[in-house]
Amino acid sequence: MSLADALAAVAAPPAVLCKVGRWAETLTPDDVDTLAAALADEGLDTMTLARAINSQGADVSHSTLARHRRKECPCESR
Repeated sequence: MSLADALAAVAAPPAVLCKVGRWAETLTPDDVDTLAAALADEGLDTMTLARAINSQGADVSHSTLARHRRKECPCESR
């Protein structure tokens, strides 16, 4: 087996998500839509959004949420 064959046979690593992305995967489709709209709403500050998200059972810091909003987290590589 060549090195190319061996590398092709290796399974791809699982996709990595930030805490926001992992939490979003637990939501209903309607809540995913609501979250997407809230993330896109520039009038909604990150601290307020983080408090609302955490009140729903997430454990997300405002800095993690800010990175997710700016698309600077691992979710963007998916």
